[in-house]
Amino acid sequence: MPKSSMLRAADVRAIVKLVNECRDLGDDWWAWHRHCIGGLLELTDSELGLAGEGAVRNEEIGMISPPAMLGRPGFEADPSRILEVIHEYTLVPGASRFVSNYFARWREEDGVALTNRDLFGDREWHASVDMQTVGQAYGTDATILCCREIARAGAGSGELEDITLFREMGRRAYTERETTIVHETCAAITSLMGGPLARFREPSPADLPPRARQVLACFLEGDSDKQVARRLGISAHTVNQYAKRIFAHFGVQSRTELLARWIRRGWTHRPPDDLRGRE
Repeated sequence: MPKSSMLRAADVRAIVKLVNECRDLGDDWWAWHRHCIGGLLELTDSELGLAGEGAVRNEEIGMISPPAMLGRPGFEADPSRILEVIHEYTLVPGASRFVSNYFARWREEDGVALTNRDLFGDREWHASVDMQTVGQAYGTDATILCCREIARAGAGSGELEDITLFREMGRRAYTERETTIVHETCAAITSLMGGPLARFREPSPADLPPRARQVLACFLEGDSDKQVARRLGISAHTVNQYAKRIFAHFGVQSRTELLARWIRRGWTHRPPDDLRGRE
């Protein structure tokens, strides 16, 4: 890593602190996203930040979630206008050269964080439709974009977290160090999404096969593996295999973690009701 892009010890501590604070808010998608954006605004001296979940499939880029957005105090921007631009411009295939150029690089290096200067010369950037449309709507100039696949979504899923930061028009360009802060923060949070950090679309019992839902219902009622096996007429080994599938589905490592997350995130107010094979 070039010296200019190396993080300071204080940067590393700040990133770890921010990620841990996000974990404390992890059951609320909006809360932890807004906190993450707020932390990055401070760490990178930015005025405006957007973050959310998207997907890249068949060369097309789409959004899974609406964007969480936060501006620093004193930065005047019309949120409704910003969201209008996002929906009407940046997600139109090929409309944004910044996005198109970024994803050409992203396909070679997942998680790369790039600024407008990495993708355009200054004259080209200021003459671009991106700057004329998005920059004018936001009142911004310098931009960082970082997208990284969400690890727990599975390899090749195309599901990713998108973080975009902006500086007010007329301010300085981003440094390599600031770009690296965004890169490292995005890497840390995407490794936790679907586990300690809630996804926008949380896993549902309905996505499990019927037998796995029955095993899940028994777990939620406090049954041991032997009790589940007896109730459902299957072997303890089979129960263990279903348990692994259930834990992976909900992004947990144990029954204790499953029960705690089930309650905190309010996935449902009662166990699945399709239990069969009771004694």
